[in-house]
Amino acid sequence: VISDEDLQKIAQPFLGRPLTARDLEELRGRVTAAYVDAGYINSGAVIPSQSAAKGELQLKIVEGTLTEVRLEGMGWLREGYLRDRIIIGAGSPLNLKSLQEKYLLLLNDPLIERLNGSLLPGAHPGESVLTVKVSRARPYQLYANGDNYTAPIVGSYTGRIGGWVDNLTGFGEHIDAEFMGSEGAFGGTTGIDIPLTAYDTHASFRYSNTKSSLIEKPSDKLDIKSTIIGYEGGISQPLYRTPGIDVMAGVNFAVRQSNSTFLGGEPYAFTEGLPFGVGTTQATVFRAWQQLTTQGSNNTFVLRSTFNKGLNALGATIQKGGLLPSGEFFSWLGQTQYIHRVMDNGAQVVIKGAVQVTNDPLLPIERFAVGGVRSVRGYRENYYVRDNGFSSGLEFRYPLFGGESGSKHSLFLIPFMDYGGAWNNPTQADAKPKQDYLHSVGIGFNWHYSHVNTEFFWAHDIANVQAPGRDIQDDGIHFKVSFLAF
Repeated sequence: VISDEDLQKIAQPFLGRPLTARDLEELRGRVTAAYVDAGYINSGAVIPSQSAAKGELQLKIVEGTLTEVRLEGMGWLREGYLRDRIIIGAGSPLNLKSLQEKYLLLLNDPLIERLNGSLLPGAHPGESVLTVKVSRARPYQLYANGDNYTAPIVGSYTGRIGGWVDNLTGFGEHIDAEFMGSEGAFGGTTGIDIPLTAYDTHASFRYSNTKSSLIEKPSDKLDIKSTIIGYEGGISQPLYRTPGIDVMAGVNFAVRQSNSTFLGGEPYAFTEGLPFGVGTTQATVFRAWQQLTTQGSNNTFVLRSTFNKGLNALGATIQKGGLLPSGEFFSWLGQTQYIHRVMDNGAQVVIKGAVQVTNDPLLPIERFAVGGVRSVRGYRENYYVRDNGFSSGLEFRYPLFGGESGSKHSLFLIPFMDYGGAWNNPTQADAKPKQDYLHSVGIGFNWHYSHVNTEFFWAHDIANVQAPGRDIQDDGIHFKVSFLAF
């Protein structure tokens, strides 16, 4: 662990001269101090019995280890889940700095609420025993939401119920499910995330199914109905992880299928190039993503990049020629968010953005949506759905009270401005598609009290666009009320 060169430098003052017992102890102490200063608290040097007839002195380096981890309070969680991660973090030889860093990382684990550890000497020199008292986080939650975050064409007022459970089998997995319903739409999504290794390799799978009918006049006369089904599985792996920096990467494989009918059940996909009688489109996509997260005392930054490759596989909708929407494509999606605390009372500045670019005409299920509460407020959800697009937002979150982290009762005032745009790639029907933009300014609030959370936004739409119908989203109003059961 300590290089031969560094050990020679430590020994240099003691070479070429007679050594007293005090000199030997000082040399041993300096070598041991080099290990301790580097974090190897139970490593060091000893002087074994030996003959000094040849004028040589041998020092024996004892590299310490963590020989045992004793855990209390694990409950249903398998002890190996925590023990294996601690042993990897401690390293070999045992390094206190690495162990402390792993301890801080484990505090961010959703399965753990608190850890109290004590490092004690073992039965033999160089051995240590770690005892850890574990306080488990609540392993389940149920919630109910009411909002207007759905596209008005299928009914904007939406109810949602859902929940999640952790560690049902003892292996640390996370399972979640949500069901939603509006006047014209009903569906659900569920997923599971499973830790595979102590190095935090995870496997995940998600399934979603949503059925909808267009209810907004005059589109309702067409009796358009659709079902969108999605399957997605993936593997993720941290590449570099410290308490302040997290770099992750993963690959996903997704299949998304849309089935549409109109006028009493006639199949029609509403996709350029597909004839009447064809109501199904499908994208089979390989996704490779990378994510950087940095966190300081006053700021958090997240940057995520996703490369999407549409494959000619498993029944994907393929249209050749390059001028028709097809399931064979390549696109890139970038997403970012930066949060900075600017005042001691908890006031924050939030900057967020997303962008998708591609050179290919895409199927509707792979396009980028602009407009709505998570994109450009002041406009209805999914106002533009195009091949390419971007959205950005700037917020100032000012606490009227309760801005401290962990407060059970808080109210934030949120002035904001949003901007976004979208455009298609050329197709046979539209050789020169135009670019459209949305921008708005507004104000909102977020109120949190115990198990209840409410958010409300009103935005003034600056872009001169015509709403296809009348909904409070078109008046710039977005709201959500949520209730946690526990």
